[in-house]
Order: sequence, then structure tokens, then C-alpha cells
Amino acid sequence: MAWRGDGIVGNDSIIGWIGENHVGDLASIAGVGISVIGFMVTVYDVRRSRKAAELAQQAAQDAKNSIQIFETVVDLSAAIQMLEEVKRAHRNRQWEALPDRYANLRKTLISIRRSSDLSDEHASVFQAAIANLRDMEQAVEKSLPNMPQGSHHRFNELLSKDVDELAGVLAELKFSEIGA
Repeated sequence: MAWRGDGIVGNDSIIGWIGENHVGDLASIAGVGISVIGFMVTVYDVRRSRKAAELAQQAAQDAKNSIQIFETVVDLSAAIQMLEEVKRAHRNRQWEALPDRYANLRKTLISIRRSSDLSDEHASVFQAAIANLRDMEQAVEKSLPNMPQGSHHRFNELLSKDVDELAGVLAELKFSEIGA
């Protein structure tokens, strides 16, 4: 029973009114419409979430690449400094200590070359420097303790060329890191 301003109306009259006006059909249609709209909103939110996840994944990859470039720049800067120290050791004729330095430098350059995503041109610069260090190490090992007098000039000429080319690679890596 329901209350109406002029008295109580029976349930039968309400059910009759609902049936005559097809309120049930309208409610079903409204339910389908609301479901379709809800589904469309869900699909939109899923696409938006997927796009956000892809952007987050790309940002993480960019950060990883940036860190790798930074580490390469730091390692390459240290290797160039070590090459300069080897040139000084040549000038001072400190031949006995040099084979170990050559070997350490080669390992450093090989590590940088393998851990970095270098272009073929940059990789060939590293390979040339590694080969020069290997050749110098072999020459020094064979000639110790009596190195020929002019050896340091030839060695430093090769190392200077390697330093210049590695410094060029370093500059390009730094330039790529700042996004230019």
C-alpha cells in the first residue's frame, strides 16, 4: 500500500500504472544504455592507463640510457687521464711499470667498448687504441730493461692520436647526453 494525498492507493493500481506506461521496458533500456556508457568509459580508462604505462616504461628506459651514457663518460674520462699518465711515464722512461699500465688501460677500454652502445665509428676508435696499447706492451716487454732512446716519441705520438680520437668520442657522448 502507498500513501497518496487523498488516501491510500493499493499495490495493484501502482503495478497497473507501471504496466500501462511500460516503465519496466524503459528501465531495461536505461539499464542497457548505462551499461554501454559504463563499458565505453572503462575502455577509455584502460587505453589511458595503457598509454600511461607505456610512457612510464619509456621514461624508465630513457633514464637507464642516460645513466649508461653518464657512466661511459666518466669511465672514458678516466681512461683518457690514464693515457696522459702513460705518456708522462714514457717521457720519464719509467718502462718497468708500463706493461701493467698498458694492460689495465686495455681492460678499461675493452670494458667501456663492450658495456656501451657505441657506433661502429666509435668502436673502431676504441679498437685502434686497444691495439696500440697491446703493441706497446709487447715492444716494452721485449726490450726491457734497455729500451731504445727514441721509443717514447713514437709511443707518445700514437697515444696522442688515440687520446684525441677518444676525446672526440667523449665530446660526442657528452653532446648526446644533453639532448642536442
